Amino acid sequence: MRVAQWRWHEDLDLTPLWGLWSEAAESGGQSFFQRPEPAQEWLWAYAPWVRPRIRYCAGCGAIVPWVQWGERLITLGAGMFDYCDAIGAPSVAALRAAAEVPREVPGLRADSPWAAAWRALAPDWGAPRHCAPFLAAGLGPEELDRRHPKAAERLRRIARQGAWGAVTDPSARAALLEWLLRQKQARMRALGRDNVLGAPEAAWLRRMVARYPQFAELWRGEIGGRCAAGFLTWRGPGVRYGYLLAFAPEFARFSPGVLLLYHVLRQCQREGREMDFLTGDQPFKLRFAAGRRDLFHLRLPAAQAERLR
Repeated sequence: MRVAQWRWHEDLDLTPLWGLWSEAAESGGQSFFQRPEPAQEWLWAYAPWVRPRIRYCAGCGAIVPWVQWGERLITLGAGMFDYCDAIGAPSVAALRAAAEVPREVPGLRADSPWAAAWRALAPDWGAPRHCAPFLAAGLGPEELDRRHPKAAERLRRIARQGAWGAVTDPSARAALLEWLLRQKQARMRALGRDNVLGAPEAAWLRRMVARYPQFAELWRGEIGGRCAAGFLTWRGPGVRYGYLLAFAPEFARFSPGVLLLYHVLRQCQREGREMDFLTGDQPFKLRFAAGRRDLFHLRLPAAQAERLR
């Protein structure tokens, strides 16, 4: 692979790369978060602070999406996407030829199409930093109910008290997202922790929900006509990603968040989709998950990073 075959794209508008980006993401078998739509909206939301440094090569169908954040070079989506990576399925030489490599890559899946290339640059990955539980497709909703009879029965009973399902009306979707953001903020305050969903992150979510209903799904569970739980998921080919789940504290005794999650799990099994719970091994995820993916926080030695520049 010759460096001359690569080109730089240094613009917030990814439209010129749309076709190549989509093809690379699909050929590499990578996650929803490597699609051009989330990347484009991420750049828009963070525009005051970032400068895109996207290296692409049509010949090998690869894209290396780095972002300049002050003096740091980061992977595009860091802080908002669970899975950060280069895009496509190229060789070690292709990654080396991309010239610029960040010193840290968070959220790198062990089964990344680029795993061999990353290992060549940073052989010592250490232990996994996080895991991502998942439930594969193939059970069907009936078998899922047999495995979790209490959740199935509680969902049947509580669903009689209000509407439980996907929200499709644009204004209702926007309102539910705002409800989720408020619940998240209140929860973080109660725990004495900073909310990771600040202004740019919330802007990214609003844009995605408004512009891409084919990917951004919002689910609502009601009790007595009031919102008891909400869930934001992303729909990709063959998989659904659980992103933001919250419940109203006044309905806590009904476990509406867990039941809304179970409702979505039944829908996944009905559609033949995997459910990816994303980062975190919280008990409510592990209760339903049947497997987990290791996620690494890759650190490239500083001297080696400098040699690649």
